[in-house]
Amino acid sequence: MVVDVTVRLVNDRGEPCPFVNLLATMRAVIAVGGTLRFTGKVRDWNSRAMLMGWRMAWADSVNDGLRSAGSAARGDHRSMASRRLDVEPQINVGVVARRRHERGLRSDRVIENQVIIRRRTG
Repeated sequence: MVVDVTVRLVNDRGEPCPFVNLLATMRAVIAVGGTLRFTGKVRDWNSRAMLMGWRMAWADSVNDGLRSAGSAARGDHRSMASRRLDVEPQINVGVVARRRHERGLRSDRVIENQVIIRRRTG
């Protein structure tokens, strides 16, 4: 399996806001004659049970590392809703919208996210 890992440590305002996003392929990777090749889709990887198992294992690994580093911070694999947190989630702005905003052009997604952030912070 190939996984793209994105780690963000601070939010757009420079405040601590650790976040990890994983984007995985649905195709296995095998070695064929010294080169790596994608195989057919592995449908079992698409099950909710498999996803939750991976998320739990990821949180355990992260928390072991944090504990070893002497940090009191902890990660949680559960969604805000399943943790019963009354927090409105931010939307995914995306790179195109963020670049438009950085160039001074209007981006409805950036504006929507800023409104959510203002509601969350009061």
